[in-house]
Amino acid sequence: ENIKFLLIGSGPEEKILKDYSKQNNIENVKFLGQVPKHKISDYMSLADCGIIPLKNIPVFETTIPSKIFDYMSANLPILLGVKGEAREILDESRAGIGFEPDDSKDLAEKILHLSKNKKEIEEMSKYGRKFVAENFNRSFLAEKLEQELVRICNK
Repeated sequence: ENIKFLLIGSGPEEKILKDYSKQNNIENVKFLGQVPKHKISDYMSLADCGIIPLKNIPVFETTIPSKIFDYMSANLPILLGVKGEAREILDESRAGIGFEPDDSKDLAEKILHLSKNKKEIEEMSKYGRKFVAENFNRSFLAEKLEQELVRICNK
């Protein structure tokens, strides 16, 4: 009862989820729909963690959701339900916890775990922010690209 979910955005499942929530008197889920991009950081500042649940399909194993970097930049630990490259980044950064894709029970267990471990949330927040600053900073990446292009052109 002390855990709240804030769902931002919309999609094909939105009506189904809203109906399910209403029919089952689920009061700890708020649906905001589409929010202007410049307001997203305001909502992220209210959160204790960000959740990235993706379907368990092969294409997502080679996809890195941009939310992973958004959450790290916002000091939000991540609950990530995807395998492959994104999970490798999460594990390397120590910025969150993975859960099995399409496994709502595993996700619920991880949510409950984090809700009882505030110190772990703080640590993951710091690791994520540091990792993204050191490895995915646009200026840094542009400089690395420039160095590589110069190296190639000088061959």
